[in-house]
Amino acid sequence: MVLQSQTKKTDIFSNRDLINCFIGSITKRGNKQKSIRFFNYLQYAIVRTYGVDGLKFLKILLDNTRPKIFLSSKKIAGIVHKIPTPISVRKSYSMVIHWLVLSASKRVSTGGFEQALFAEINDLYRNPNSSLIKKRDEFHKLAYLNKPFLRYYKF
Repeated sequence: MVLQSQTKKTDIFSNRDLINCFIGSITKRGNKQKSIRFFNYLQYAIVRTYGVDGLKFLKILLDNTRPKIFLSSKKIAGIVHKIPTPISVRKSYSMVIHWLVLSASKRVSTGGFEQALFAEINDLYRNPNSSLIKKRDEFHKLAYLNKPFLRYYKF
């Protein structure tokens, strides 16, 4: 009798999840059609500029940028400590997309939001010291500094 190994189903972030997360993060005041138009423009601009599939490009770019650990707050003896905890793949992608949309909304000037979003993606691709990479590194540094509080994390 041959034993079959039981493999755990890993937490995979599919293309559909990526699209839904992007559109959900862009949507404001229930205007989903506008956010779909922004996302389609982003896809078109990536294909036109880089000549590659837009979803694969975004997924690779976001995978290199996403945080690998999360900081949860816990109040202990009247003091709030940030405790480093493991993070799911979905949550980490969601965080980096949220950071991307926030930094793009700060960048909006005379052009529209879709140009600002593409400029932010372009900056992330071309510049290794972009704002999102710095934010992720600060997040990881804070998690490393709060390493002594791991004893309060309940597994």
